Amino acid sequence: MLTLTKIWTEEKIRDIIRHLDEKTGLGGATLPIAFNSYGNRLGYYRYVEPKAFGFNRKFFDDPSTGEAEVIDVIRHEYAHYYVDVTNLELFVGHSRRETSHGDNWKWACKMVGADPTRCHNAALFMGKIWSDKDAMAAYNASDIPKCDIIPYLKRWNAVPINVDTANKINARIKERNPDSYYEIGDEVLHPERGFGFVHDTIPYDYFAQKVYVHFEDGSSSVFTAPEICKIVDGVAVTYRRK
Repeated sequence: MLTLTKIWTEEKIRDIIRHLDEKTGLGGATLPIAFNSYGNRLGYYRYVEPKAFGFNRKFFDDPSTGEAEVIDVIRHEYAHYYVDVTNLELFVGHSRRETSHGDNWKWACKMVGADPTRCHNAALFMGKIWSDKDAMAAYNASDIPKCDIIPYLKRWNAVPINVDTANKINARIKERNPDSYYEIGDEVLHPERGFGFVHDTIPYDYFAQKVYVHFEDGSSSVFTAPEICKIVDGVAVTYRRK
């Protein structure tokens, strides 16, 4: 088993956060990091100014604490930061009964590879032995998807779905309604904006996509498939739900 470190320094923790930033497009590594050695709280993210991360030095330095546990605690607190800076409650329902560990935080945990439970679950890591590959993947955040989340939310006004689900939905749309299925580079016509080309798409529901279009005048906007026409063999084809 690879031992990443026996001493969890501030710089080591900041490096892990920096790798998470590289995947999320956020800036958590710029925040202060504090340590304490008391109480049962293993970490925290401070939502009010001055915003900061904090971690329990006693837990981090305990010889019985494994790297997997430490990285999960860091990711747990990073998920709180993720929720805060993205205003994620606007896009993912927040359960008031669970305070800061509601649906939006659980969704953020999924995106940053943290265990989505409110309290640290030591049993989850008991006896866990990492290979060198697994350990370095967690340290470098290469085990989580890359998504610059704030630009994504601003463009689509929705959170991303996983690649497998998106591919299945797109395949269904293409099979049922190929003339209203869009790919990057397709030419489209908007009744008021004129002609443009598709630069990106995401599944909108099980029948249509959201389409990001650049127009001839240099402007760009997002539309649902029924709002535009696809140019097929020189003819504008209107959306038809099947």
